[in-house]
Amino acid sequence: MTAAALSHAHAAFLAADYTTALRTVESVLARAPNQLQALSIKANVAIKLDDADLLLDALQRLHALRPDDAAIQRNLATTLNRRGNRALESNRYAEAESEWRAGAIGVPRTPGSPFQSGCIAASCR
Repeated sequence: MTAAALSHAHAAFLAADYTTALRTVESVLARAPNQLQALSIKANVAIKLDDADLLLDALQRLHALRPDDAAIQRNLATTLNRRGNRALESNRYAEAESEWRAGAIGVPRTPGSPFQSGCIAASCR
């Protein structure tokens, strides 16, 4: 059943039916919360829907399952970095600093990290 559901979710994603793809992978994840392919599809759907919270959830769960996967590390750090940038644009400095710090843990060489690291060191306030 899981294989058929994942195939359905993948087909829905390719057809740009992101709602169906997400609903399908969420049903798979309800039964098998550590299903890597379902989490990967969820992350890709989140990107297409521009849903930063959904993306962060999927990437954090993927990272917990595969902590040494460089692509997951990079995507998680980039997502946290972007969330920090968005918080900064809204003058939410503490939130920006928190996101940047979280993105720097374990993956210190992220796009933009020299600026954010300097900003964190200077308290960016």
